[in-house]
Amino acid sequence: MRKNSNPEAGFSFIAVLIVMGVVTFSIMLISQAKFKAQSAQKSIKVKQSYGDINQALINNVVEVFHERMSNACDNLAQTQINNRDLDGNVRFRYNTNPGFNGVSNTLVPEVHKQAQARCRVPKAPNGGNRFYFCTSLTQDASAAKDTILNSKYAFAEFAIELIDLQTQNPITCAEYTTRINDKVAGVPRDGSAGMAVTMALYWANEANGANKFTFSQKALSYIANQN
Repeated sequence: MRKNSNPEAGFSFIAVLIVMGVVTFSIMLISQAKFKAQSAQKSIKVKQSYGDINQALINNVVEVFHERMSNACDNLAQTQINNRDLDGNVRFRYNTNPGFNGVSNTLVPEVHKQAQARCRVPKAPNGGNRFYFCTSLTQDASAAKDTILNSKYAFAEFAIELIDLQTQNPITCAEYTTRINDKVAGVPRDGSAGMAVTMALYWANEANGANKFTFSQKALSYIANQN
């Protein structure tokens, strides 16, 4: 009876197990790193798309208000913000009832529903200095699906207050218009008239799987002086 064993065979088997373990662990690390990189890249794309739309939308609205401001400005938003070009294939328009475009109402976050409800009650200055209204954004089907450009629905809330930038005191539409037209040699004499703009964006993108969506919202404040 042979009692001699082969230590090299046992060692080789253990070595194989160790190598397999190391390889498996390495694959797990690589997969996790790849997933994190993809997630980070997706976040960057969404952020860039949001930043572009955010700035373009505010710039367009402020420009419309500055150019169209008059003594009778109660219908300014309703009459002037209508299917205006925003970013290539994306346009925006005044909307008192932005819909959720096929997304089940049970899936929509409460904060989005509350914003939609507020949009149904726009406010005009009525001799004062404050506007409240909403705009909806059209969908660009050629844009990446995980960006706001190609969102299932996207809309924005606007609150605009006409102010004196030096004192922060409110000014009326009539006073804003007067300051625009108050010029010396064609140059505005008073550049203190401005707008305090608060905007909140709401949007949803389709995710993987049936009835799967990612919902997002961002808000910011902005001071504009076009004079």
